Amino acid sequence: MEHVDVSFACSAFLELAKAERMRSGVCLTAVTNGDILANLEAAAVLSEQPLALWCSSTEHRFVGPEPSVGLREVLTYVGVARKTYTRQVASVLHLTIPNASNKLRQLWREG
Repeated sequence: MEHVDVSFACSAFLELAKAERMRSGVCLTAVTNGDILANLEAAAVLSEQPLALWCSSTEHRFVGPEPSVGLREVLTYVGVARKTYTRQVASVLHLTIPNASNKLRQLWREG
């Protein structure tokens, strides 16, 4: 992509992410253009739909509405770990397994 404005991002990417919420995930990869990043972030906030952006194989961003304080730490860990299980989240973040499970479920529900 060379150009993406906020209205196109809302109608193309964020509506798809909303429609697929809790069925499958939507992320965009190889997003390196600063203007496109800014427009996708604005569209995600406007649509109230979180979106994962992979800028490179190791650098990612989550854009859109800010997660609650309680979910932010879990989201950060999941972004770094890339693949994890409830037991691992609970162990690393010093949570009970039910608490970790509830937080992961809430992240999934929110998109």
